[in-house]
Amino acid sequence: MPCIHINSLNPSISSAARDERFIAILRGLDQLQCGGLRRILTFQESNGEIVYDGGNFDPATRQWCPLAIGLGLAGRADTELIHSDAEAKIFIVREGRRHVPDFHLNPISGIRGLFYTSERPSDLRIACETILSARGLCDSNMEL
Repeated sequence: MPCIHINSLNPSISSAARDERFIAILRGLDQLQCGGLRRILTFQESNGEIVYDGGNFDPATRQWCPLAIGLGLAGRADTELIHSDAEAKIFIVREGRRHVPDFHLNPISGIRGLFYTSERPSDLRIACETILSARGLCDSNMEL
């Protein structure tokens, strides 16, 4: 799976490319294959609820973070056994490592910058689209 090289990004997003939070979000999402990034975009377009802040899973609402959605965890039957954010984190990492051996969660708490602070849904869309664009044509049949 290709890795995003910040210097190779479209110049039209050059100011965002200097934002440490933008870079952190890209690095986290870059663990997903094209299908996983598209899954996030489709989930957003269908008005699916996403945990944008404060954890990876909300047990009260059953909402998942973007990485979990990209991995296809939202709505899976086996996720009904998850009852806390801590359990969800273990589950997300385990599932991610089935596809990417060094998969990790992508906490951005404390990282300086303006990206993904006030406009999280649109910033997530921008990040996914940036990665897809940087990768060029992705095989639409990719599983993740």
